[in-house]
Amino acid sequence: MSTPPHDPPSDPASGPSSDPAPDLASDPSSDLASDPSSDPSSDPAPTASRPTGFPPSRGELDRALVVVRWLREHCDWDRRQTARSLVPHLLEETHETVDAIRDGDPAALRDELGDLLLNLAFQVVVAEEDGAFRAEDVIARLEEKMVRRHPHLFAPEAGGTGHEPHGGGGGAGEPAGEGAAGGDDTLDEGALAPSGAGSGRALRPVPPPAGKAGWEARKARERGAGAGGAAGRSVLDGLPRGLPSLLRAHRIQEKAAGVGFDWDEAGGALAKVREELEEVEEARMEGDPGRVEEEVGDLLFAVVNYARLAGAPAVPALERANGKFETRFRAVEAEMQRRGWAPGEATLEELDRIWDEVKARERTEGRG
Repeated sequence: MSTPPHDPPSDPASGPSSDPAPDLASDPSSDLASDPSSDPSSDPAPTASRPTGFPPSRGELDRALVVVRWLREHCDWDRRQTARSLVPHLLEETHETVDAIRDGDPAALRDELGDLLLNLAFQVVVAEEDGAFRAEDVIARLEEKMVRRHPHLFAPEAGGTGHEPHGGGGGAGEPAGEGAAGGDDTLDEGALAPSGAGSGRALRPVPPPAGKAGWEARKARERGAGAGGAAGRSVLDGLPRGLPSLLRAHRIQEKAAGVGFDWDEAGGALAKVREELEEVEEARMEGDPGRVEEEVGDLLFAVVNYARLAGAPAVPALERANGKFETRFRAVEAEMQRRGWAPGEATLEELDRIWDEVKARERTEGRG
C-alpha cells in the first residue's frame, strides 16, 4: 500500500512550525502513514522536536484531509506525488477493501477503509493544490446528486444544498442510475520468480535496499512473513486477489524485492527479458499453443520487472503507449475518411504510409 500527497493551507489555528506531527509509529498497520521511499532511521530530525499529533479538524472524516495536508507539507515523498502517480495505490487499496468485504472481515474492512479514505483524501487535496476544485465542491456535488436521485424524499424544487460548487464538473446532468462495476478475480500471475537456469545469470539474494524495498521489508516484518516469520505466512499474502495482472506482477516483484529477492541492477532484468523472448520464439517454432502462452506470460513478467528496475513502472508506461496508439490510429482513420476510403478498403501498405505520415506530423509539432 502507499501514500498520496497535497499541500492546501494549514489549519489557521497553527502555522507550519507549530503543526503537531503524526505519531505514525503507533499504527504499524497503516501502509499510507509514512514515507515509503525513505528509511525512518535515517531521518536527521531530532525526536524531541517532532510534534505528537495532527492539527484539529471539524469532523471525523475531515481528519483524512488534515492528515494529507500535513504529510504533504512535511514529507518529501508525499509532496512529490501527483494524481496520476497515486493511481496504482488507489487501485490497490480499492481491491483490498473489496477483498475485506467479500471475506466478511470487519477488522480488515475497518483498516482498508482507512487506507482507501486516505487515498481519496490525497486526490482531493492534489486537486485543491492544482486549483481544479475544493473539498467543499466534492461534497456539494455529492449532496446535489443524492437529492436528484431521491425525488421521493425531497420536494421537486429541491435542486441544491444551499452552497454551490466552486468549479469543475461531475454531478450536474448525470443520469439518475446506479453504476456498479463488476470484476473478474481470475488472474494469470505468470512466473513468480525469474530463474537464470541455463543462462548463467541466476538470481542471487541481495540485501534489501532502502526506499520502496525497505518499506516492503518493514511491512513483511509487521505481518510476520518471510524467512523466520510465522509458519505458512508469505510476503505476498497481502496482495488483493482482484488486482489487474500487470499491476499484480509489479507488486509481486516489489514485495519479493523487499526481502532481498531481486536483481541488483536493471541490466540483469533486461538480460532476462532477452532470454524469455528467445524461449517464446522456441515455443512458437514447436507449434505448441500451451507453451507459447506460458512463455509469453514469463516474458511479460520479465518486462514488468525490467520496467520497475529501470524506473518506468509498467502500468503507467503501458497506459501512455495505449494513449499514443489510440491518438495515432484515430488520426489514420480521419485521414482515410478525408480520402473517401471506407473501413477495410485501404491496403496494409497504404495504412502504413498514413501511419508514418501521422508520426512525422507529431514530430514536426513536437509531440512525437
